[in-house]
Amino acid sequence: MSKTDPSAYPSVRAAVEDRRLWDAPGGLYLHVEPGLYAEPVTLTFPGPMIVVPTHGPGTVELAVTGDRELLTTDHPLELYGIVVRSGCDLRSPIRVGGDGLLKAVDCRFVGLEPLRIGGRGRSEFTNSRFEGTGVLLQHGQGLFLGCVFDRARLLARERTALVARALRFEGHEGGGIGASALTLTGTRAEITDCVMTDCRVAYSEGRSGTATVHVNRGSEVVFTDLSITGDQGCAVEVRDQGTRVEFTRLTVQGGWEKRYTVLVTHSAEARLTDSRVVHTHGAGVKAMDATLVLDGLTVEDSLGPGVTAVRSTLSGRGLSARRIRRTLLNAVESRTHLTEVELRDLDAVPVTEENGEAYFEHGAVYVQQGELELEGVLASDLNGWFLLVVDGRAVVSGVRAERVHTFALSGDSGMATLRNVRATEALGNQLCARSAGFLEVLDSFFEGSENALAYAQDAGITLRSTVLKGARGAGIVLFGSGAAHLEDSEIRDCGGAGISLRSEKSKVGLYRSTVTGNGGHGIAGPEEAVVEYEDCVISENDLTERARVRASTD
Repeated sequence: MSKTDPSAYPSVRAAVEDRRLWDAPGGLYLHVEPGLYAEPVTLTFPGPMIVVPTHGPGTVELAVTGDRELLTTDHPLELYGIVVRSGCDLRSPIRVGGDGLLKAVDCRFVGLEPLRIGGRGRSEFTNSRFEGTGVLLQHGQGLFLGCVFDRARLLARERTALVARALRFEGHEGGGIGASALTLTGTRAEITDCVMTDCRVAYSEGRSGTATVHVNRGSEVVFTDLSITGDQGCAVEVRDQGTRVEFTRLTVQGGWEKRYTVLVTHSAEARLTDSRVVHTHGAGVKAMDATLVLDGLTVEDSLGPGVTAVRSTLSGRGLSARRIRRTLLNAVESRTHLTEVELRDLDAVPVTEENGEAYFEHGAVYVQQGELELEGVLASDLNGWFLLVVDGRAVVSGVRAERVHTFALSGDSGMATLRNVRATEALGNQLCARSAGFLEVLDSFFEGSENALAYAQDAGITLRSTVLKGARGAGIVLFGSGAAHLEDSEIRDCGGAGISLRSEKSKVGLYRSTVTGNGGHGIAGPEEAVVEYEDCVISENDLTERARVRASTD
């Protein structure tokens, strides 16, 4: 085919309309000399077709004029080094159906609508570039190697099998509908080494899929080395029952302040391995009505919450959350079990009430109406609370905490069990229970507080084999009907009383425990308060014991 050779076909149309070639063995094989070939009609050929430039990639351009497709076929189509251009925003440049497939090597596609590949064959794209256009793959199989999507999309739908390696997405604009750069619907896919930069997917109220990467409707996908940077919307959304996605070495940087950067929802399942979500403008990772498994996740420098689970199952190991403006780990109506956890560098701002009292809205771990288990935790430099349990249950063990404002709080019938905890250098109360909350502490050591080490108001605290040491104020303070129960425990070296009961309704029981070396009474309180002890040592406190003491046998 040539623009200058009179013996050659002058256009693709002339070749495909030559009926003598329709029954050619192996189909139509076109050698095309350099030039622009503008086709005024949609081209089709009743058999396989191969188009190859005579002078290498980029020397031949096929263009369509008007609002029409350039090529349609139900047979194999192969393009090598061809530039395909379309200015139509209503039709795809190329449409493949039936038993067809498209093989494109070293090609460049320029347009406004994606190529529609619906053939049952295996389409292949190698070292090809998509500018403005993209690919819609449906029903068949697709292989993408070393392809670039410049302001373009890749969509795989219904019963598609996709394998992709070394993909690059640049500058995708989702528009007002929040169209994703990569959408996988009802698809089985393996995607390796995918880099996405400067994608802008605007949030659309009430619309799903407003994310740079959107996986849904029962897709099973494995991502390895997916990187999303400079993102201006939700980076990843995984949704729908039956959808299962595994991410290994996912890296996300960016996000929108009004949305979560990585979202797993609507009964979907996701696994994050050795992944990082950093410098987000909004929140980090969220599971809502879903299952999320962690095997190494770092969330840092986020303006919103770090990891959130709502009505979900969150499990795994290796969570590291640091330098986050709001709560590091939220668990609401969820079952959470994590090991090997690192939580640090939270700088929450206290809120001051009208009465002058200040409290923290955010901290490290928040549990509400759910169950949480943490094992093996390092916590440091948290200007807020380490654990807050509200109407839920938490079991935390193996914790080493330094410079945490308040270690654990329970309220509104929340219950927490703390085992093998070592916490030092607190600014507020180390342990605090309110409003029918309950804290059980076993085999632990707490040292240092600018206030009391433990505090209970209309709530309960139980210490077993635990040491409270070195508060500026009292060791334990009880308000209202607050109660403390100590077994084989020790309160010492506090600036105030060892145990201070502030109400006649307060109650304390000590068994095989020691209260010593405190600046105030060992036990102090009104006559009506109940104090019980057995086999205890209460000595070497600076002031005389004046609280009423009643033996447990009375």
